[in-house]
Amino acid sequence: MDTYRDRWQTGQYKGVTFLTDDHAAQDGRRLAVHEFPGRDDPVVEDLGAKAPEYRVNAYFIGEQYDQAAQTFSGLLREPGADWLIHPWLGRVWVRPLTWSRTENNREQGTCTLAIQFAPGGDEPPQPETQPDDAALSAATDWMGVAASDFDLLVMGTDAVNTFVTEVQGNLEYLRQGLSLAQLPLTWASQVLGAVGSIQTELGSLIALPGRYAGAVTSLLNTIGIGGAASGLPDTARPRLVSRLAAASMRAHETSQGRIGSESPVSVFASSGAPVQDVVARENIKRDAALRAQSYLAAALQLSVYPYPSQAERTFNLNAIQTAYDGLLQGLPDAAFQAAVTARAALFTAVLAQDLRPPQSRDIANPLPATVLAHRFEVDEGSFIANNGVRHPLFVSGRVYG
Repeated sequence: MDTYRDRWQTGQYKGVTFLTDDHAAQDGRRLAVHEFPGRDDPVVEDLGAKAPEYRVNAYFIGEQYDQAAQTFSGLLREPGADWLIHPWLGRVWVRPLTWSRTENNREQGTCTLAIQFAPGGDEPPQPETQPDDAALSAATDWMGVAASDFDLLVMGTDAVNTFVTEVQGNLEYLRQGLSLAQLPLTWASQVLGAVGSIQTELGSLIALPGRYAGAVTSLLNTIGIGGAASGLPDTARPRLVSRLAAASMRAHETSQGRIGSESPVSVFASSGAPVQDVVARENIKRDAALRAQSYLAAALQLSVYPYPSQAERTFNLNAIQTAYDGLLQGLPDAAFQAAVTARAALFTAVLAQDLRPPQSRDIANPLPATVLAHRFEVDEGSFIANNGVRHPLFVSGRVYG
């Protein structure tokens, strides 16, 4: 459990950090108290909240303290509001109101700026979330919901052995499938190492279902998000997306009770052995449900990248949509909502990419750029920039829309 010391922060304003040892904050309400002759009880009129004020003593020390203080004073003089990282109160949207600088010969090498901050006024700017980031975040959240819903029934020795054998088989097929994929060496080593770690610690992980679910989703997050950071070529993504989507469908069949339906020929299939123990069978179904969601969420993450063609984008989306339609059946409410959100975020991100082939024309007789831009149905400024037009009134040669 964190304490107030853990919540302390280093003071900062407009990117410049400062030291401080005390502060004062003033707040209240604007009350007008009316006292009338011959009346004991006053009439109090509430005019609303009072604007809060914040006083911070920022001090600078060292051989260059004077220059640091001067630079900070210059930032305070700049108009407009900004975020203040208040050491005690956190992020506060403020404007500098007044400040004074104090230094003396007794304490050389240090000075203090006593700053009075007022509220910033207008709403602070909200960071704009990019569609690609939103899609990756939604898929990651879906994995988190799937992991939080995961639990296992208490198993006896025989059931544990059956369950471990089944999970080991699934991990081995996953490992083989990744080994056959064209993955960057460093990333492949990291992913295969994570698979091996789960296989080694499986006995202790299943004793704590939350840890096991966290290990599985962490592995699939490494596969889904790690592709961009590891240099995974875009040409290898469709194959990996389709494999993960197919694995999700097969795992979903197992989660619905059709154990043994996963073909042992596929590198993503389970062992396919018939399971007689009721508890082991139920836990295998729960594990398959976790894998089905995690596989498809990883496929969604891998599908977020700049597509070279409409055909490749359609291929990925069709593979995901096919698995998605079957997976939605029987999902808990929280997982269902997370899956819907993740799919919508993915489609928003990738369908925003304009993959229409560029148009081109050969202009024999010079024409104005505005005319050509109108014919191509593009903005004139973009047309001029894309074609490197030197004279907007006389454009000739091959031009592109």
